[in-house]
Amino acid sequence: MAVLLGVVSMQAGARQGEAVLLPQMPPSWRPGTPTVYFMAGIGGELKVVRGCVRLMNGADGFTVLWHRGIELGRDARGRFLRNVHTGAVQRFGEQVEVGGAGLDPEYVGRVAPEVSRRCGPPYWAGWF
Repeated sequence: MAVLLGVVSMQAGARQGEAVLLPQMPPSWRPGTPTVYFMAGIGGELKVVRGCVRLMNGADGFTVLWHRGIELGRDARGRFLRNVHTGAVQRFGEQVEVGGAGLDPEYVGRVAPEVSRRCGPPYWAGWF
């Protein structure tokens, strides 16, 4: 199964002049292809590191490439990710759980060089 990646850069309360990179995976690559939800899970704390959204569950954490429908926002309590389909919210600085699967660094480097250069491995395809 081929996986294509798209990159969205958003300004959501980053340091002045710094865009926060929220990498996203595109919708199904072929009309009629069923949606696949990954079964693996991982937990950690959402943080912005070098301008990239990372899930920290150790020294380096993971750069997460989010499935479409996950958006970056900010309110009076701070940054958050929201699932536009379910309304679920995961807040930065709190422990969160996400589904997904690991992504090969060589693959991410080929299809999303900005993510590879700016954010670095390891990578996770994420959903909540």
